[in-house]
Amino acid sequence: MRRRVLRLQSSDDEAENPITRESSQTLNPHDIPLEISSSDSDVVEDFVDVSDNLSPPSSSPPPPPPPPPPPTVRSDDDPVRPIDDHLRRFGVGARREWLDACVAGLAAGGAGFEGMDVSGKARMCFEQFLVSDVNFSGGGVLPANVEGMHMAEMEGPFVLQVDEIVNISASLRDRYHDAGAGFKRCLKLLMTDGAQRVYGMEYRHIRELEVLAPAGLKIAIRNVHVRRGLLLLVPEVVEVLGGRVEDLDAARQRLVNEVNKPPRGKRKQPMPPLSKRASLAAWPSNTVNGVSQVNVSVSHHADNNHLLGQGFDMADEFENPINRDGDNEEPFTYLALLMAKWKRQKDTVPFIQGKIKCILTGVKVFHFKQRTAYELRVYIDDGSLISEVLIDHNIVQKGIGHSPEEVNVALSSSDREVVKAMKEKMRNFQAFLAAFEGSVLLEINGDPGIPVALEMNQGCSASSDAWLLLKRLKFFTAPQTPQQRCIDTMDISP
Repeated sequence: MRRRVLRLQSSDDEAENPITRESSQTLNPHDIPLEISSSDSDVVEDFVDVSDNLSPPSSSPPPPPPPPPPPTVRSDDDPVRPIDDHLRRFGVGARREWLDACVAGLAAGGAGFEGMDVSGKARMCFEQFLVSDVNFSGGGVLPANVEGMHMAEMEGPFVLQVDEIVNISASLRDRYHDAGAGFKRCLKLLMTDGAQRVYGMEYRHIRELEVLAPAGLKIAIRNVHVRRGLLLLVPEVVEVLGGRVEDLDAARQRLVNEVNKPPRGKRKQPMPPLSKRASLAAWPSNTVNGVSQVNVSVSHHADNNHLLGQGFDMADEFENPINRDGDNEEPFTYLALLMAKWKRQKDTVPFIQGKIKCILTGVKVFHFKQRTAYELRVYIDDGSLISEVLIDHNIVQKGIGHSPEEVNVALSSSDREVVKAMKEKMRNFQAFLAAFEGSVLLEINGDPGIPVALEMNQGCSASSDAWLLLKRLKFFTAPQTPQQRCIDTMDISP
């Protein structure tokens, strides 16, 4: 996936030949390129892309021709092969053993299966695939090592099974309540193709997806963007196909019932954290010869306290959030929650502040000519909401290194070197905005009407919440063997 387009553009500039800087396309449809230009635009040279490979051409002889391909198996000798090929063209990667058994069962059941063409047989096999557990019936259809992809795009189509859906924008106690698509909902999906597990995030609200959708639901995705191994799901790339897996859905229902139990009085004996109790309720222990055998899908959660916040209750952590790095830094929040909080309290408090972790997806306007203060309005996206934000004057001045008056004087100078040096500083600030991905301290008050960014810090520390989330994602997306049942319950810690 190419980088988003972000150009600095002064609405006060009236030059005929503005200086532009081309980057990749953005995920934000509201991006308006922002460019910095001046009346003396003829001093800027044209930029051209040069190949990174500057080595001289090789003089080695051409490689030998590849060996002839192995002989193909005739469809008459392998009647299942055409069905498999037909299904794979539509993104269905069925395991060959399961497909052989499915074809044999449909043929033995009659209903004119033997007299159908390849398309009809594939359609009936697909109907069986929808109600099967892809953890057993799937043979893999996704590209290898999805968890290692970043800034990439998978074309598809790929038919995946959704093992679990969690509303991560809600507290632990409220995550398994029905919530319609809206700015207060952000779904996280655990999906599999039978060979590997992947996580997807509801990047924009998808009405067809529900928090309490049955486990084993099948979806088809295509042209999906991948960022650090996480699939960014939007309505345009997701199609809900239906389907359900009985044992998975029963486990999900047991988990939901455990999480939604009403609070109890004080207990005389310490209890396991709620997240651990939910996992044990979903996949209870099996007793064999008097010995408790915990299901393999539970062991990953029940025996790894580092994934459960060093063994403390996740419900308490959400109500009293703290950082793991030992400092007193205020934990981050979500932009949608911050806006909702301001809507409730705007009549009682003059302003509210909150730190979010986001990316800058575009620039709306940048004014600096004949001004004493910069006006820079950008679009930011933290996964819960896309909003316009006003960047504080001090941040812009610190990033450029000069006040608006000094910038105007330099750009109108007759010395070409002075103009060139100032434009280079503006380009460096443009590059900072284009690559920004980090934490922002926002303040919302009634004066500008939009959030104001008071601080901007690029990147995340190794002990921050974002990196802790990434570690959990890497653990749960570890490669699995075909014999291993990959129906682990999603980590429900905040």
